[in-house]
Amino acid sequence: MQLAQHRHELGLSQNAVAARSGLAQGHISQYESGKRTPRLAAVMAYAAAVGLQVTLPPAEGADRG
Repeated sequence: MQLAQHRHELGLSQNAVAARSGLAQGHISQYESGKRTPRLAAVMAYAAAVGLQVTLPPAEGADRG
């Protein structure tokens, strides 16, 4: 799902996500438009602000116990 689409479905503005996440509204705009690639911390903050969970796959070669 696209970030902006999910945000719109929740009825949130970029400013609301910025306030909830601590990210700059301008950065949110750039992430949603694909003009900027967020760092992991920004992904986690955005996800938490809109109620999404981020799941990362195990690294290649990681011990799977």
